[in-house]
Amino acid sequence: MISGGFDSGVSSYMLMRRGCRVHYCFFNLGGAAHEIGVRQVAHYLWNRFGSSHRVRFVAINFEPVVGEILEKVEDGQMGVVLKRMMVRAASQVAERYGVQALVTGEALGQVSSQTLTTCVLSTTFSDTLILRPLISHDKEHIIDLAREIGTEDFARTMPEYCGVISKRPNHQSGEGENRGRRSEL
Repeated sequence: MISGGFDSGVSSYMLMRRGCRVHYCFFNLGGAAHEIGVRQVAHYLWNRFGSSHRVRFVAINFEPVVGEILEKVEDGQMGVVLKRMMVRAASQVAERYGVQALVTGEALGQVSSQTLTTCVLSTTFSDTLILRPLISHDKEHIIDLAREIGTEDFARTMPEYCGVISKRPNHQSGEGENRGRRSEL
């Protein structure tokens, strides 16, 4: 899963350096310009670290999903629900293309939705293994790694769309409550 920010680029790199073939699933929340920018990041990473194999870049228009979330989900849960819907969709893409695992840029405590509880709950939305190579890294270290691999400038200029959906995030919701929301969407 790639957003074009610091975390997703570094997490992709970390898997590539372990010899994994990395493909990209992008959830477009910001239109054509956002997709072009993220494609540039993916191409840079592929060209520099993974060009030994062909890579897929799957872009999914997620604006309709955001519209439904804004309509049906309480404000404090919007960001968490968005993340879970992305995981569910990415899992379906992985199944379609025979991809063995999803890779996220999640790092514990970096944002309000990145807690152990939300990481555990998001795995219930995927039948595909979820790898989180940055889980214990702090933001400064991730930015240092982005600088080292050459993705820092891309990430600094990439707009952040996921974080603006929820004004007052509440990440304490229970699993049953979230399963109900999942079936509504």
